[in-house]
Amino acid sequence: MQFALFDVYRVLRPGGLFWLDHFFCRAEEMAAYVEVLESVGFGKLRWVTKTKLDKGPDRKEIYLSALLEKPLKDSW
Repeated sequence: MQFALFDVYRVLRPGGLFWLDHFFCRAEEMAAYVEVLESVGFGKLRWVTKTKLDKGPDRKEIYLSALLEKPLKDSW
């Protein structure tokens, strides 16, 4: 995920928006993904998580939809 975020960060202009929609993972992995997103320095404009129910509640997967803004100063 870091490589993909690096490309997104490289292409976006300062103040540009990145919409991450319907990204899903297991609930216990979400903290690692959040840490990567925060290390880049994107500003969180909207952050929504929901439980993914199509595989059953025992899988404990969640969706993440986020609207992120590239900072005006380089942080990476």
